[in-house]
Amino acid sequence: MNNNILTYKIDTEQPIDIKELAESLIAIQNMYRKSIIGNDASIKISEVRKGSYEFDIVVGLGLTLPYIENFNSAIEFIKNLKNCYSFFKDNKFDNNANQINIDDAKNTNKIIQPIISIGNNSTVIIQNGYGDLSECFSVISEEAAEVQKNIYNYIENKERKTKEELQTYKYFQNILVEFTQTRTDDKRGNKLLCKNIHNKELNVEFSSDYLKKQILEEHNPHLHLYNVDLQVIYENNVPKIYKIISIKDIKNKNI
Repeated sequence: MNNNILTYKIDTEQPIDIKELAESLIAIQNMYRKSIIGNDASIKISEVRKGSYEFDIVVGLGLTLPYIENFNSAIEFIKNLKNCYSFFKDNKFDNNANQINIDDAKNTNKIIQPIISIGNNSTVIIQNGYGDLSECFSVISEEAAEVQKNIYNYIENKERKTKEELQTYKYFQNILVEFTQTRTDDKRGNKLLCKNIHNKELNVEFSSDYLKKQILEEHNPHLHLYNVDLQVIYENNVPKIYKIISIKDIKNKNI
């Protein structure tokens, strides 16, 4: 038996969404590559069984592993996938936030997505070669739907934390700004231009509702320039959001 054949099966009699099936195969490819030593390996579908959603995925290890005996990339992949899935099933991530990287979380989610959409006790089975159950990942749709909730929470928290880590804040005193777009309701849509900081308009927030009303309702902001104390939120050193802390002066644009 080829040590590098992976069998992927969705056990259902229902139709499968093409996009979700394709994304699940790509997710398998992405995670599979982590189980392979060397970058010149190829991952391909070698067989699709007639009348079923069952695929054999074969790995060509190229020239990087000519002398490694008994290397089984399929087993390594399945172990990694089972570890990721158990991590979310057992809700372990509260105290182990860095144990699973976000790419593995997203790939695990895409692998189980087709059976979640199908429901009806459909099952995804990934095993080491056709008919070999020595190492097997098998999940039913109802369980997968519950586990997916934990995956979504984990991804959301990781992405928020990453964004916060990339953000920096700077403060500018008595700097000249002008409004390019305003709204007086509670919806977002106020835009501010500060040429001394950035050449493009950005969304603007206000330190208080009183300050917002003072600027947007007591004067026509499109007829005035403002000297303000300004907080600027940067992401990757690029200005993203302005926040007006206080007004220092108001000038008529025509003067």
